[in-house]
Amino acid sequence: MVTDRSKTQSSSASAPPRTLNVQKFAESRAPELQALHSIVAARLSNNFRSQRNKRRRTTSHDNKRFRKKHKVVGNNSTTHGHGGLLEKDDKGRIPPRRIRRRIELKKNPPTGFSASGDGTKRLRTHVWHAKRFTMSKLWGFYLPIALHGRGKGSRALLKKSKQGVLVHDASYYAPLQLEGPEDLLLSILGKVMVPSPSRNSDQISQNILSGVTYASAMLHHLGSPFAQAVAPVTYMWRQQNPNFDFYDKQQSYASSRRLWIWIHPAAFREGYDVLESACQMMNLNGRSVSCVSLEGELAKLDLIGSRAYLLVQKILHPVTW
Repeated sequence: MVTDRSKTQSSSASAPPRTLNVQKFAESRAPELQALHSIVAARLSNNFRSQRNKRRRTTSHDNKRFRKKHKVVGNNSTTHGHGGLLEKDDKGRIPPRRIRRRIELKKNPPTGFSASGDGTKRLRTHVWHAKRFTMSKLWGFYLPIALHGRGKGSRALLKKSKQGVLVHDASYYAPLQLEGPEDLLLSILGKVMVPSPSRNSDQISQNILSGVTYASAMLHHLGSPFAQAVAPVTYMWRQQNPNFDFYDKQQSYASSRRLWIWIHPAAFREGYDVLESACQMMNLNGRSVSCVSLEGELAKLDLIGSRAYLLVQKILHPVTW
């Protein structure tokens, strides 16, 4: 009886169709397909092309296509490429672009910055940043941009600043060096900076003049303190010998000192002209102040975080005079 009942139930059930009409099947589900298409089109901005970095290189196995691209220019030893003269190997072959690019990016001249073909400068930490950040052209440099969603945004920076140390390569800030008698340098700073060093307290002024700490101010054009502002700057005196008597004013003012001023690259040219004009006004009675740009010669690293002071104590050692 059980067997007969199961047979009757299976025979009564409708069998699946043997064939499928694709056109009728698609027409019955046209609203669903149109809704899905509109959602995908809105996400892709109606651009259904596959991304360039995700396309399959179906002809990468064919080496015959690239044989005609390697053309010898000049003699058999060197050829002119994007970065200048490229040396060939023993068989007269040019190194591939990947090798040439690696050599170019790791090239750090003793002074200045390495630059690309269009003149954009690279920091000495360019390779490290390019592997982790999105690089952008800003103020004539390739600089990293911390974008959200890549692990280097504001949340990650806030966490590292609370628990560790952040290092910022600020070498794109252009340094200027003023060298001359201390009294003339103080007079120049009083004419073009607000607040001037003379307005600081005695203890702060002593620390700044001795080179123990740095100071920040607003650089403005020559004239009154309310003249047109140029840019905020950071300045620091080169440290003197600790055995030097700081309170000996006559000897201190007559001695030659060096002052370093860092200016943002967007306002470097304007700031340089202002400081150079102020130095020329002070060149009187055989006493002069020189203004020289140290761009690419003096690096700058900013340490930010709760453990920054401990890190500095580990990696830096005091100078013995």
